[in-house]
Amino acid sequence: MKVKDKAHVEASIVEAYLVEEISLFTSHYFEPQVLCKRNMPSRNDDLVMNDTHIQQSIFNYIGRASGASRKRSLSGSEQHIIKMYILTNREIVTPYYE
Repeated sequence: MKVKDKAHVEASIVEAYLVEEISLFTSHYFEPQVLCKRNMPSRNDDLVMNDTHIQQSIFNYIGRASGASRKRSLSGSEQHIIKMYILTNREIVTPYYE
């Protein structure tokens, strides 16, 4: 909660409380797909997405970074290992290499 007017702290607190209560009350009338504070998943929930466009299960999970981002390039051998793993462990590519 932010206090905007340092001279009238109590009024700012009451105003912030009223805004929060009004937002919560009106959120009951939103469509279910509209995300708001009331129906938003908690910060650390990694829920399975129910998107019908995505067919492969590997892409159905939401991921979150656990720290500051940094760039890193894969070496040639790491890229080769990853490609071989994908090609030999996914049913969706089996018809293409048999």
